[in-house]
Amino acid sequence: MKAKLFVIGLLFLAFVACTSRAKVAEHGQSEEGPNLELSAIDSLMWRQPDSALAVLQQFAASPKADSLDEFNEHYCQLLISELLYKNDYGQSYRPALQQAVRYFDSLSLCIGVVRNVSTISFLDARAHYINGVGYYERDSVVEACKEYLKALEVMEGHFEEKELVEEKAQFMALTHTRLTILFSDLYLHEQTICFGLLALGYYKKFASPRWHIAWMLNKVGSQYDMMDNNDSAKMLYMEALQILPDTNNITYRDIATRLAYLSYKMGESPEKSLKQLHTIIAQAENEKEFYSRCMNIGEIFYHESQFDSAAFYLSKVFHNSQSVDSKKQAAEWLVEICKAQGKEINMIEYADFLVPYANVEENQSAIKSQLTELYKNYAQREQERVFLQEKTKNKKMLKVILGVFLVLMASFIILYYNGKRKNQQLETKIETERQAHKIQQSALSNRLKRSNEELRELKDQIRQQTDNMNPK
Repeated sequence: MKAKLFVIGLLFLAFVACTSRAKVAEHGQSEEGPNLELSAIDSLMWRQPDSALAVLQQFAASPKADSLDEFNEHYCQLLISELLYKNDYGQSYRPALQQAVRYFDSLSLCIGVVRNVSTISFLDARAHYINGVGYYERDSVVEACKEYLKALEVMEGHFEEKELVEEKAQFMALTHTRLTILFSDLYLHEQTICFGLLALGYYKKFASPRWHIAWMLNKVGSQYDMMDNNDSAKMLYMEALQILPDTNNITYRDIATRLAYLSYKMGESPEKSLKQLHTIIAQAENEKEFYSRCMNIGEIFYHESQFDSAAFYLSKVFHNSQSVDSKKQAAEWLVEICKAQGKEINMIEYADFLVPYANVEENQSAIKSQLTELYKNYAQREQERVFLQEKTKNKKMLKVILGVFLVLMASFIILYYNGKRKNQQLETKIETERQAHKIQQSALSNRLKRSNEELRELKDQIRQQTDNMNPK
């Protein structure tokens, strides 16, 4: 506890240092952009959050923290909130974080006139996400959901899917995971499956630990399980078990437990499923896990109407489990068991326990309605965004095709006229050569005629001379 207070105290000093001075630059953006030291802490945070926390504390104690401009003050506050979360501390200094949210939102509105567009968009999304974490810690589930969805909206509106890699892919996985947990807690199966499958896609885009992927496969599979979509549930459970590197961990035992109960649901003999569950419960590492397995065993006995055995395990859960949901479910089944066995006196304890939760169920119903509406609006916006992206993509493709077509047409026309010109040139050349040949032939013909005439004249002269030499 003292160590925790010490860390929070140091972070308070960091907060004070990061907000000691205010310098408002044009459009609210730093002239230099993100501070180099803060950027280095940011980069380290994604790999080693505990080390990043120590470095931030050192930075807060240095003179450099006193000279931050407005952009970096809010950046520093965002890092403080993120490092509190990543080091398992509760969110503090909420007003300062919410100022950072508004600040980065304002930068997003003038995104066309500021530099570092990608950086600002990512910081804006992160600010909404960590603000959602703060709301969730205060049980403001609807507000938390709004912030998580806003974070997704910012990311999807400013980055193409191919850009969502490394830290951005990790951030998208975290955001979808938080939404998966949020909807799962209220047993909203459709929404849980949607965000869980999206989270899995992002987990596989970066070096995520295997047990993260297995945990999410188990989470999504359990939703199918509760919806009685047994084949899909079994497929995901089996995939999760294959991913895990070993069997000696609680995630493996959780999935094995679900598979054992699923086999019972799908027609396996209760004795075989119970045998598997007893093997798993013997491996429990703590009371929380032990009573969770007792719940599973008690449930099978309850559905098999073996009420004495069911009551034995369910009463352990009711009296000892720290999970309110498990205690409530155990109490409900124990009430039914007492009714069936005619033990109304024993039923009073369980019934009294359930009374305060009647109003909780009513409140949860209102929250579920709000969350369902938020999900519908998000899904509609997402469809519109994808439609616009496809429309824009198709327009670009049409322009490319039209451009290629015009280039081909231009090439064809140029080739056609070039060919026509060459043909004309060739015809002209041939005609010129033909005329030249004709002239040449005519000249030769005239020369031949003259030669023939000269030859005739010579013959006539020779004949005349001969006649003169030989008179009659």
